[in-house]
Amino acid sequence: MGGAEPRAAERGRAPWPPIDLLGRIRHDPTHMAERAALFGVERLGRESVERLAKMRAKVPPDRLKDTVVERGVHTAIAEGAFVGGPFIGLIPVMFCAALLAQGRMVLELAELSGRSATDPERAVDMLVLQGAYPTRDEARRAIAELPEPEPAAHVPEGPAEGEPAPKLSLREWLHVVERMAYVLGVISPGGSSAAAAGRLRYLRWAAVALLVAVGLMLPFVWVPVLGVAYRSATLRLATRASILFGLVEDERDEATKTRGRGRVRPLAMLVALRTIAVLVVPFAVSVLMVFTGAHIANQRWLAVAAGVVGVSIGSCLVWRFRQWRRTGH
Repeated sequence: MGGAEPRAAERGRAPWPPIDLLGRIRHDPTHMAERAALFGVERLGRESVERLAKMRAKVPPDRLKDTVVERGVHTAIAEGAFVGGPFIGLIPVMFCAALLAQGRMVLELAELSGRSATDPERAVDMLVLQGAYPTRDEARRAIAELPEPEPAAHVPEGPAEGEPAPKLSLREWLHVVERMAYVLGVISPGGSSAAAAGRLRYLRWAAVALLVAVGLMLPFVWVPVLGVAYRSATLRLATRASILFGLVEDERDEATKTRGRGRVRPLAMLVALRTIAVLVVPFAVSVLMVFTGAHIANQRWLAVAAGVVGVSIGSCLVWRFRQWRRTGH
C-alpha cells in the first residue's frame, strides 16, 4: 500500500478504471471493499487534486462543496447506470464505475477540507464512510492485513504475467455484486437477527430478479431505477463525508439541504423524465410496428420484439458513445 501514485506511466495507457478495478476484485473478491478503496486513492487521488484546482478557478468558494457533490452525483448516475437488456452482464462493471465516482467525490471533499487526496489514509476514510467498518482502527487494520496482490491483478486485460484471474462461480459473482450494492449504498444491510436478515435478503433478491426480468425486455428501465438509488446513496455519502472532514457540523447543516433543493434537484426531474420515456418509447414503437403491418417470418410479434429491442440497443449505444466522447473511455 506504499503510496498513491498512479501506475499509468509504468504501463502506457491504463485501462478504463472500472475494468481495472473489476480485475483486482476478481483476483480477491473477499476484500472487495478494501481493494476498491485503495484503488480509488491510487488511481483517482492526483486526478481529484487537479479537478478541484480547476474548480477553484471557476467556482466561487461558497459553491465549491456543493459543486463537488453535484458532479459526484451526476457522474455516479451517468457512469453507473449503463445496464439492462443485452448489457445486463455489465452490472459489475457499472457498479465499479459508480463506486469510483463516489470515491472521487469523497477525495475531492477531503482535498477541499485540507486533507491530501493522495494520502493512503483516505482509503481508511472511505471504508468507514461506506459502512464497511465501524471504526477507523478496524479499517486501518484490515488494509494492513491485506495479502499482496498477484502481478496479473494489475494488468487485467494484458498478457499473462502471473496466474490468470480465477473464474468465479455464479454464486460468487452474485455475492460480489451484492457487496458492491451494499458498499454503494444501493441496498441496506439486513435486520438485527439472522432470521430477519435472511428473509430480507431473499425478498431483496426476489425484487432484483423481477427487475432483471423487466430490464431484459425494457433495457432502459435500469437507468431511472439506478438513477434514483445512486442519487440518494451518493447524497448520503456526501453528507457523511462532509461531517467527517469538518466541512459541516452535523446532518442539519447545509450538506443535507441538497436533498431537497439546489442544483442537484434537476437530476431527480431527469430521472422522472427518463422513467416516462422508458414506458412511452417502447409502447410507441410497438404500436407503430402493429399499425404498419411489419412482420418477420410472417410473425408480427417478432417484428414488434425486434423493434423494441433495436430501439433499446440503439439508445444504449448512443448513450455510451456520448460518455466515451466526454470522458475518453
